[in-house]
Amino acid sequence: MKKRILAMTLCAALALSLLAACSDRAAQESVIPTDPAVTDGPLGDPDPAQIYSDIISGMMDAFASVISNNLNVIMKLLASVTILMTVPNIVFSFYGMNVGWLPFAGSFWPPLLISVAIIVVAGIVLKKKDLL
Repeated sequence: MKKRILAMTLCAALALSLLAACSDRAAQESVIPTDPAVTDGPLGDPDPAQIYSDIISGMMDAFASVISNNLNVIMKLLASVTILMTVPNIVFSFYGMNVGWLPFAGSFWPPLLISVAIIVVAGIVLKKKDLL
């Protein structure tokens, strides 16, 4: 996933550097328009404003895609952390019901150890599935 983000960023940087290096005339010669809306006159000369607009639009789409991908990675991590933080809440709320038949209900340490054990197991499972 990180390689894909790096590749997209490098492509965007390469396109920007190529755009900066090209002069107006070189850009006009290298682009052959297929859309009649891009042409300026009867000879079919490309409109530089439309060419640059298309290039900038593509760059903005690539940048938005990179940002969206980063957001998805962050949201996946936060969802996994939320799952791990829910476990102690469930265990301690279960032991807080004041019923006598729960094992080790008289002490604080057994529910804590149960919570830690479940968190460790869930963390290992999430790490193996590349969710943490």
